[in-house]
Amino acid sequence: MLSYGSTRWPLISTPKLYLFCMELQFEDIQKKFTQVKSTSDLPDLIGRRMGFSTPKIPGFYHVHYIKGYAVKYMDPEACKEFNAPLETIVGLGDQFQLLVTHPEDLPRVKSQLQALVDSGDECRILTYFQRIRLRTEVEDGYTLMVTSVRLNLAEQTFVCISNTTDQLPVFTTKICNALNRKFETQQYVKKYMLLTRREREVFQELLSGKTAKEIAEKIILSVRTLEQHKKNIYKKLEINSLAQLISMAKALDVSVG
Repeated sequence: MLSYGSTRWPLISTPKLYLFCMELQFEDIQKKFTQVKSTSDLPDLIGRRMGFSTPKIPGFYHVHYIKGYAVKYMDPEACKEFNAPLETIVGLGDQFQLLVTHPEDLPRVKSQLQALVDSGDECRILTYFQRIRLRTEVEDGYTLMVTSVRLNLAEQTFVCISNTTDQLPVFTTKICNALNRKFETQQYVKKYMLLTRREREVFQELLSGKTAKEIAEKIILSVRTLEQHKKNIYKKLEINSLAQLISMAKALDVSVG
């Protein structure tokens, strides 16, 4: 679910190996967690780390309440990636997930977690990918994470181990690009649907490479009226150049030229 910015963990070459490592550690961690009286005791119980360089487990440990998925505990070093102490993150409740999780990923993840809860199976491990915004990322930037989760019904929590997918650079790039293209296309469709029938006609003609005069003559408009339609189209689509218009048209699978 979460990330480590530029941090690099010991190489985990495949998701299968990641899950294998998690299986080896999870039972011991969960057993210790049930003995915790205070979340401040957790670092000592699961193995205090020297930063991110020598983790006891492959990834970092975090715990969320089943109700609302609010954070109960997170590795202090991981908290730094969000530029906030644990107390602040905990105080945000379920708003924390809304702030850091990609808006397209959150409904899917919540659905998967609810299915896990409905199963009542504490032996089952749920693993999923999602994009998370970090303080180290640029505006609108997300890091792709892989998280494995188990239920702790006695505590009514999700016990989680998360890792970046840095060890799978090609796979990560392809997944991120595909997810981002899908999300961008959905936003483009919403904006395109704001155009009137006439504006959509002008939209198509602007892609042809014709001059304003040629387009105006073809669709029987004055050049002045055409320019006003063009201005309205750019405003509704939130673009300011023909290059952006062409890029959007390609994403919408509209023929260009």
